Amino acid sequence: MSSVQQADDKKLAILDAGYRSFAAYGYRRVSMAEIAKAAGMSRAALYLHFSNKEDIFRSLVLHYFAQAEANLQAALSGEGALDAVIGAGFAAICGTAFKDMMTSPHGLELIDSKSSVGAEVAREGDARLMAVWAAWLRREAESGRVVLDGPAEEVAQVLMAALYGIKEEARDWAALQAGMGRLARLMARGLRA
Repeated sequence: MSSVQQADDKKLAILDAGYRSFAAYGYRRVSMAEIAKAAGMSRAALYLHFSNKEDIFRSLVLHYFAQAEANLQAALSGEGALDAVIGAGFAAICGTAFKDMMTSPHGLELIDSKSSVGAEVAREGDARLMAVWAAWLRREAESGRVVLDGPAEEVAQVLMAALYGIKEEARDWAALQAGMGRLARLMARGLRA
């Protein structure tokens, strides 16, 4: 195994340990020592890869958005009823990470930390997700499957704002899933040619 692969494996182990630690104890209560212990390494070894817990948290937010973008692209390349494709897109964005946050006693704190510690990364990630939606909307409009009432970028922005509104108001994971389903059906009806 190359040293680059070993370094990547260690970083992934640290990110996994950070994810589990933040979910279990919240952002504020977790220390670098706890993350190092959960990753099975010394604090000194941890500091070779990340400068502080903010760095780990930002990396987790970056990883979330990279995964969400890949999942969204895959979901929107699928066939099927328009509401099912849109619903799959919503699920790609609000998948396991959101379920974990919403079922964690520290979920609200983690979501708040994403907005403060990982704010810049989150803005960039949201922009990439909107670009994926916009590209899909353009393709669907060109094929005649949907009708857009404005530029694809603006429709994508409305779609994401509605999804984030559902996320903000959801009391729990079941409420989020129900809201995403309802929103997907509404959006599909509004976009049908």
